[in-house]
Amino acid sequence: MAEKGKSQFVSGTNALKPLPIHSLDEFIDLKTASEFSGIAAVTLRAQAVKGRLRAVRLGGQWVTTREYLQRYLDSRTGQVRALVGGQDAVVQGGSPVRLDDDLETWILLQQAWQTMQKARDKELARCNVSLKQSHILFLITAIASTGRPVTAGEITRWTLLEKHTVFERLKRMERSGLIRRVPGGEERKAMELVLTAAGKQALESAARRDSVTIMLSALSPQERQQLKVISRKLRDAAVEIIEDYTRRMLL
Repeated sequence: MAEKGKSQFVSGTNALKPLPIHSLDEFIDLKTASEFSGIAAVTLRAQAVKGRLRAVRLGGQWVTTREYLQRYLDSRTGQVRALVGGQDAVVQGGSPVRLDDDLETWILLQQAWQTMQKARDKELARCNVSLKQSHILFLITAIASTGRPVTAGEITRWTLLEKHTVFERLKRMERSGLIRRVPGGEERKAMELVLTAAGKQALESAARRDSVTIMLSALSPQERQQLKVISRKLRDAAVEIIEDYTRRMLL
């Protein structure tokens, strides 16, 4: 039985193991872990309870470390593997699914984007900022440079995310001291977003994109241009589908 007041990690089926770290500064809460991983905090909590994500309850909340979060993310990448070239897709815990050309392309796109995100997140972890946060910091700066008001609605328009997702992300960034809201001009009713000193420093630290340069160097200049054209086509097709479903819901 654990000693009173001694922190223990949950592992396996609620079996307790000694906490193998030396400083409480290494802990991150599940909201922070959600920002870095892109996985909902409620999902991470469920994985912690099941022992799949090593975590501990401190002060009434679940916390983990970047190292254990990364181990959990690495374990997820091995759960679904696609054998390309018209072969079967092997799905853990399920029956093999025959890959047609659409499904194979879709899986490859997902794998490419997820692994690219992970590579960039590893690079940004040194700056104590997540990929999602750095994206919004960049957008705020880019929109402000055009002279347009930087509002939550404008961020939503640029990211194509749901409004509630953007608002929650902005709230967390405001609590983290990266951004703040200020009143708009005389003719602007909506609150506008500006970077704090900490936000500017985080953006400056995230400006180095070595991982992006290395990943894109796998493509020739011609292939890069083709990728831009293809990406725009896929984005626009997806937007049309979303708008079509929205119209149907409103009928």
